[in-house]
Amino acid sequence: MRIFLAAAYLALATLNSAHGATLAGDNVTKNVFNGGAEIAAYNETISVGPGVDETDGNIGYDLDAGIGGDLFVISLNPGTYSSIYSFSGLTEVVLSDLDFNGGGTLSDLAVIDDGSLDAGYEVLSGSSFRVFWNEDYVSIASGEVFFSAQYVVEAAVPLPGSIVLLAAGLGLLHLRRGTA
Repeated sequence: MRIFLAAAYLALATLNSAHGATLAGDNVTKNVFNGGAEIAAYNETISVGPGVDETDGNIGYDLDAGIGGDLFVISLNPGTYSSIYSFSGLTEVVLSDLDFNGGGTLSDLAVIDDGSLDAGYEVLSGSSFRVFWNEDYVSIASGEVFFSAQYVVEAAVPLPGSIVLLAAGLGLLHLRRGTA
């Protein structure tokens, strides 16, 4: 019975594991909104690779920052000092079409730094999220990180492997009961 319980526990642990993941090599869609209206001039596809992946006026986006490449960072570009965009009111950036290396889907962001203006975020689906802030209160220094977070990704479910593990546990349980 202990073997069966151990096998069942391992199968459940495999199904529910969460980990950080990287977007290196992916193409991500970026849309910018202000006051609920889409600002098409800032919409584009970002190719994720080493260093800052995209620059919009005063800001830079790095979608695979950090040692493991599993961090998302928005920062003010060196040599500038002003608001993120030159808008007023609620501004949001939506990133979609996220395809994490190794599979899996986005379940959350683990916020590391939300700047001095309390930027917020919302996971919209397993492949998209948005970051939002009030542009009226933004004034950060050159090179300063405005928002950073680690991707929390639900691992792709290896269902066939879980079934094999469960069957092996049941088989061992059957063999053990037959020898007792």
